[in-house]
Amino acid sequence: MFETINQQQQNKIILCFAWQAEANPFIKISNAKLTQQNKKFKFYSSPSTDIIITGVGAFNMSAAMGWIQQFIKDIAVYWNIGFCAGQEQNIFSWFRIIKVSYQDNMRDFYPEIETKSPLPFATLRTVNSPVNNKQIENLGAELVDMEAYGFCKGLQPFHNSSFIQILKWVSDNGIENFDKTAALKQYENSIEQVFDYIVSRSEEIINSHKNNLGIINPILEQTKEKLSLSFTRTHQLKDALRFALYYKGETFIHKEVTSINNDLETPEKKVSTFNQLIKKLTHV
Repeated sequence: MFETINQQQQNKIILCFAWQAEANPFIKISNAKLTQQNKKFKFYSSPSTDIIITGVGAFNMSAAMGWIQQFIKDIAVYWNIGFCAGQEQNIFSWFRIIKVSYQDNMRDFYPEIETKSPLPFATLRTVNSPVNNKQIENLGAELVDMEAYGFCKGLQPFHNSSFIQILKWVSDNGIENFDKTAALKQYENSIEQVFDYIVSRSEEIINSHKNNLGIINPILEQTKEKLSLSFTRTHQLKDALRFALYYKGETFIHKEVTSINNDLETPEKKVSTFNQLIKKLTHV
């Protein structure tokens, strides 16, 4: 049931793009080759990096994230990379996204940022159609794109938020006649440095994840047995333990778990104890 540390698994980086032009420089630098293709998606692969091109729009991106799972057998960090619109002062700049919202006001998504970033942070709003400069100012986010929310929602059933990351490059400020050739040239010139950034951050995320599993899994097994937890409650506890480990530390977790009585006689007492434990682990 539990995710284990498999020493045979490789560390993979999955780069997800809407457009072929966005992906091409990364295909070149990673030496990835086209290995799978259907009517909608293209999938490129190299020993350490996989690349998927999904087509424009949140729906296409979300569908592609489900489709790609059949090809990923390794521990992987997913990155949605591509163009977005923003304010004029941010044109031709990279940003790491810390919040993604959707134009229909569905639940926001927060990529989990575990390490410091030399790139500036920004909030992002996903829309269903291109927007102009005036609309960008009224959307309530620093940047605007058409795929990131679909990327996040498509991956959420399969991966926790630390493995779901977003980098956006501001190509324009919403004007219709911006110079696409100049924008693409500037983008291509920045790829080598950004690719190094993605590789190093992915390694940090995966190493942190492996360390956390080594701490959390024994606690999870122990508590599951004591409280007779269902599949759903076991995964709820796993999320709470990850949260507490990050914000409160290993000592706090062990203290709360070891305080659980071994002689909980009734299902009602076990449910009550479980609810109290979740509340303690996630309280801030």
